[in-house]
Amino acid sequence: MYQFKNEVRVSWPINEVWTFFSNPNNLSLITPAKMKLHTFSSLPNEVYPGLEILHRVSPIAGIPLLWKTRITEVNAPFRFVDLQVSGPFSFWKHTHLFEAQGNETIITDIIDYRPPFGILGRLTHNWVTLPMMNKMFQHRNRVIHSLLASSSK
Repeated sequence: MYQFKNEVRVSWPINEVWTFFSNPNNLSLITPAKMKLHTFSSLPNEVYPGLEILHRVSPIAGIPLLWKTRITEVNAPFRFVDLQVSGPFSFWKHTHLFEAQGNETIITDIIDYRPPFGILGRLTHNWVTLPMMNKMFQHRNRVIHSLLASSSK
């Protein structure tokens, strides 16, 4: 099992950050275009426990994969958790944390995961899976700063 952690601070209050991140329609805005994210589900404007979302993504070499996640926990405006029901990983649990610090918010993503393909996935983790996740979250951090900076408060 591996854990990936990303933290970014934004100059927005926690309730506004929650409104953005808890809306599953915004996932496509912060996902790199080359991953070709397509959502099949009709989505509400805010996550809730039990919500299942079906995506198609192409994270490696343009190969399309189905990815179904379920929201397992919501504690607005501080936390929500999504768990992979089926998809490219052997296991995937993504905890989204939001911590207010004055008029700023610290956004922390903690992903507990197991790569696919057993021993092959473990052997290639450092040069396939981990770099992919680093690039994905570097992109996400840039987009978050750009979106929140360009939006009127």
